[in-house]
Amino acid sequence: MTEQHWGALRALAATGQQIDAGGLAETCCLLPASLTRVLCDFLGRDLKARGLIARHTSAQDQRVSEISVTVRGGELIADVGPIPSVNIARAPICLARAIWRVYARCWSALSSG
Repeated sequence: MTEQHWGALRALAATGQQIDAGGLAETCCLLPASLTRVLCDFLGRDLKARGLIARHTSAQDQRVSEISVTVRGGELIADVGPIPSVNIARAPICLARAIWRVYARCWSALSSG
């Protein structure tokens, strides 16, 4: 299991409910395209096969997949330790995204003016 898989699993557990991929990306501070790569790997070959997560098609929109932690996934997280309120591992990612947004705004201002 990679750090990204573990982070997504813990984020799912923290929500306590089914969540769509877009909501999970926001929770994990990942771009949707990056989360898609994590989900394709961990839904297809790892965590789903191990029974740690479940994936269902949304009843409201058949194009949307809802993802949740299974009982077994919750037990694994409980065995490893409590979910911290601040995820130190994703702090650099969130900071990098914030810096990129500032850079993009500055570049846009310089380009247009």
